[in-house]
Parts: sequence; C-alpha cells; structure tokens
Amino acid sequence: MPVAHVVEAARTLLRQPGEIAARLNELDVRTTCADLPSGLSLWNAQELLRGPNGSLLRADDHVSLQALLYTARDPHVPLRQIHAWLTQLGIKVDAPADTIRAALPLIPRAAP
Repeated sequence: MPVAHVVEAARTLLRQPGEIAARLNELDVRTTCADLPSGLSLWNAQELLRGPNGSLLRADDHVSLQALLYTARDPHVPLRQIHAWLTQLGIKVDAPADTIRAALPLIPRAAP
C-alpha cells in the first residue's frame, strides 16, 4: 500500500503515519515505507499530496513535470527532493531530467 494512503488515514484518524503503517504491517498489509520519508513532516506530506487542482493525489495518479514544478514552488524545497518524496510516498512522478531530454528533440532548431 502506498504511504500516500497512510498519510490521508493519519489525517483522518489523528494518528502518526508510522503508527498506522506499523499496525497495517501487523495485519500483513505492506506499505511502500514504514514511515514518512526522512525530512518530511506530516503537514508537508499532506501539502505535497494535494494536486494542482486541490484534490488529493492517489497512488494511481501520475504527476507530470508541470505538476511537479507547481508543487515544488510553494515549500521552497529543491525539485529533486520533491520528486524523491513523492516517489517514496508511492506516487508515480515523471523524472524531470528524462522529461526534458525527451522534449529537446521536439524543439525546432534554426537552419545552419
């Protein structure tokens, strides 16, 4: 189970994500990690999991580079860190470098 679901449950149940993940583990429900990623508070995790339109991101959602940039502008955290946290929370996120590399050949170039 993605930790993103555990974060939402923690908000609803007023418990820490690690506590919920531990209980799920006792019930043989594995989470993507045992607690929030290092350096990420519960409040920041909840903010990261809010998509650009305000809805909560789910594990089956896909985060584009544009959405990742939008998410990274508020907490003043490097894009690489936001990408790592979302990935650790179980959210599918485009790798920024791969997206840019794929787009470069599509940019028209001046004739020599």
